Order: sequence, then structure tokens, then C-alpha cells
Amino acid sequence: MAIKRNVQQQNAMTREEIASCAKAFRDPFIYPWLHVALADRGLNPWTGILAKLKATPEQNGEYFEGVWLASGPQFFRFTALVVSHPAISAEIETWQDVTDATEINEHCPGIGKSFGWLATEVLREIQSQG
Repeated sequence: MAIKRNVQQQNAMTREEIASCAKAFRDPFIYPWLHVALADRGLNPWTGILAKLKATPEQNGEYFEGVWLASGPQFFRFTALVVSHPAISAEIETWQDVTDATEINEHCPGIGKSFGWLATEVLREIQSQG
């Protein structure tokens, strides 16, 4: 049976997932291919956060789907195939500005704070620690 969580618990859990993802990205050795992809697009990896990342094992590496939040705020959805042998290389398959499609709202009926709102909270928190 699935655990039922109230809105505050769901928001806290989503916020923790965003914060965990953002903090893991701060180690440049974990996702070096993403640091390169950001630099190639003129985005500073230290002024934004990795808000979401899902990895799926592939035959020769991993397929990633994620959301990058740049200060502004600007949201980018991306997909990448990262091949690990013989050397780490990445092919960014899609990179799309999804800012206009990302809801940033503190009071959404039934869900409380939107993903966009929670991600911008985490971004502000990390920037203030800067």
C-alpha cells in the first residue's frame, strides 16, 4: 500500500529531491559532461542548479533526462546520452528552454507549491550560501 502524504509532506519531499540533485551537481567530477554542455550554451554552472535528473542505463552508458534552472529564472529541459567506454563522452540530444511552460506558483490547488517554485527556492538558498 502506498504511503499517503499531505501537501506539506509532498512539497518537503520534492524540495529535498531538488536540493539533493543540486548539491550533487556542485561536485564537478560527478557530471563533467553537463558542465561542458552548460559552458557550450553560455550558462554558468555555478549560478544555476541541476533541479532534476533521471538516469537510465543504456548498453554503452547512461541516458539522462533533466532540468537545469539558470538564474533569471530560466528553466531548460535536456536529454543526453553519456557513453562511458572507452572514455566519457556525451551527446546532448535535446536542450529546450521550457521557462514559459514551467509553473512558478506558491499556491497550486491540490499540490501546494509547484516544482518551479520549489526549484527557485532551492536556487535562492544555494546562491545565498555562495
